[in-house]
Amino acid sequence: MTHNKVYSCPGCSTAYEVQLERATLVVCRVCSEIITDAVNGSEKPKPAHIPDDWSFLQIGTTGVYKNYNFTVIGRLRLQLRNEYKNFWCAIYEGGKCLWIVESFGSFALFSSTWQEIKSESAHLHAGKKITLANKVELRGEYVEKCEGVSYTGEIGSWIFFYPGFFVMQASNASGQTAFITIKKSIAHILTGEKVTLKELNLKNILTWDEWK
Repeated sequence: MTHNKVYSCPGCSTAYEVQLERATLVVCRVCSEIITDAVNGSEKPKPAHIPDDWSFLQIGTTGVYKNYNFTVIGRLRLQLRNEYKNFWCAIYEGGKCLWIVESFGSFALFSSTWQEIKSESAHLHAGKKITLANKVELRGEYVEKCEGVSYTGEIGSWIFFYPGFFVMQASNASGQTAFITIKKSIAHILTGEKVTLKELNLKNILTWDEWK
């Protein structure tokens, strides 16, 4: 997709200007129709309604990452066997993609791009050590099967839009973390760091009162 180009939704004619330098998918927030995509391979994404959850983040939420302002412009939700994860796609530095991964109130930020892991994916297990290309060592925390994928808004670099793949998270005591996808013995990794909610300085979040 072309950066800054305006596309029209085929479902409701809503106009949308691509914001990311490298966007993979744009989904209409009005009717959930696929506006445009740059997905390679046969697994072309289809309109997928994204379920509600308890997250207070939303498209339009703003924050700060390493002195750079960011704005959330998309959301990709993975339904795992025992939990779900929100991958909030944010834009910063005029077009770069920042992934904010949220799981039950904990957060990690990923500004890197996906890299294929050269070692055999069969060696990726919970509790096992993983050594990254830069010699950083992480330890696997869990491996779960993804049973559902849904999305809305603008999505940056992403690999799988259909369920059936496995995901793994790994981290170390220094707060470095990685998210790994595994399918047909091929693994891809996204590296980043764990952060606290206070560090993000979030604005325009969803507010609610559970007692009302």
